[in-house]
Amino acid sequence: METCLRFVALSRKLPTKFYMGAEVYQGAAAYQFMLELACGLHSKIQGESEIFGQIKQAWKEYPEKKSLDALMQQLFADTKRVRTEFLQGIGGQSYSGATQKLLGLKKDQSVLVIGAGQFGAMLATKLLPNAAHVTLINRSSKKHPLLETVIGWESLEEEMHAADHVLVCIPAGQDLKLDTRIQTAWKKKHTGRLIHFGKMHFNDTAWNDLPHFLSLADVMALQNIQGKAKAPRIAQAQAAIEQLTQERANAKISTLTTV
Repeated sequence: METCLRFVALSRKLPTKFYMGAEVYQGAAAYQFMLELACGLHSKIQGESEIFGQIKQAWKEYPEKKSLDALMQQLFADTKRVRTEFLQGIGGQSYSGATQKLLGLKKDQSVLVIGAGQFGAMLATKLLPNAAHVTLINRSSKKHPLLETVIGWESLEEEMHAADHVLVCIPAGQDLKLDTRIQTAWKKKHTGRLIHFGKMHFNDTAWNDLPHFLSLADVMALQNIQGKAKAPRIAQAQAAIEQLTQERANAKISTLTTV
């Protein structure tokens, strides 16, 4: 599963190669990490619910389910249990909720989401009921069943010009030419907001000089307002996860590896 800020791989065997700086968990520790991840405890907005949807979607698209199916179904059940008992309603100030507030999104406005990966598609779907139109654009992607999807960057500037707001949901700095195209196109706009989810801060970069530009740090600022009120429930969820992990620490998860 890949998002703007992380890549997670599950395997029954320890991989022979790792990404530089990768964290590796095995056995019960791997299951605990996945349960914490699915419950939103590793998210920048703690307790948010979108990550669970991303994990379920990644599993839905995974072609070889047999070897991990029982474990994943247990993970989904445990996640729902923890979220229901300790995190119900806590994810309301989620990425989509915070984004909507930062945009000041109105029913007659349109949104362009650059990057049709799991996070981009999820965010676009969440915003759809609150906007007049939401469009996904990606270098290459299958069509989204609920959203207009533009394949390729040929019409990027045109799509940006037509949208009221633009959300960048691709890793920062991955494609410098594309970054420059987005920045140049945005400089020509006089209204709306541009939010980049691919990096926490953009200090001393061309991004930070753009008008009406926001980063993931700005999205996080809304979370900090509610941080103290959420802390006890997050702690309860963490304790429940540790207990559930202990209960699941048997042969079924002993060979699980998370990178």
